[in-house]
Amino acid sequence: MDRARGGLLYLLESAAAACPLGQGERLEPGDVALLGRELAAPVPRDGLWLPGFTGPVARRCKCQIPVSCGAGVRARVVSGELDGVVGPLPWPALFVDVFLEPLAVLALPADADLRLLDGDIQREGGQLRALTRTHLLAWRLGEDDC
Repeated sequence: MDRARGGLLYLLESAAAACPLGQGERLEPGDVALLGRELAAPVPRDGLWLPGFTGPVARRCKCQIPVSCGAGVRARVVSGELDGVVGPLPWPALFVDVFLEPLAVLALPADADLRLLDGDIQREGGQLRALTRTHLLAWRLGEDDC
C-alpha cells in the first residue's frame, strides 16, 4: 500500500460486512470512498484499495453510484464514463464494477486493469467477452496518476 498518499476504497455490494474507516465511520457494502490518507485497517477481502489519490476526500453510498445496463451487461460506474453513464467521483479516470452474462461483450480501454472476481473472460481487441457469468472490477488510472 502506498502510505504517502490516499486512495480509493471500494466495497463490493456482496460484501458480508461493513468496512471500518476509523473515528466511528465505515463503508457499507456497495459504498466507495476517496480517502486522503492510508487505511488504518487491512483492506477487506470483499474490497479494493487503489492507492495514489491526492485530491479532496469524497464518499458515495451505494444508491449514489449510477448503473449502465446493456445486452448482458450491468456496470456500476464509480468514476469516468461507460456507455454514456458518468460516475460521481473524479478519480481514477475509470472505475467500474461489471457483471456480464455469458457471451456478453464489453468495450473497455485497452490499458484498463482488471480484477476478475468470478467467471471467465476473453480479450478480443478492445473488448472483453464473457465465456461464463462473470463479475469483474476494471479501472484505468489517468496519465498523471503514476
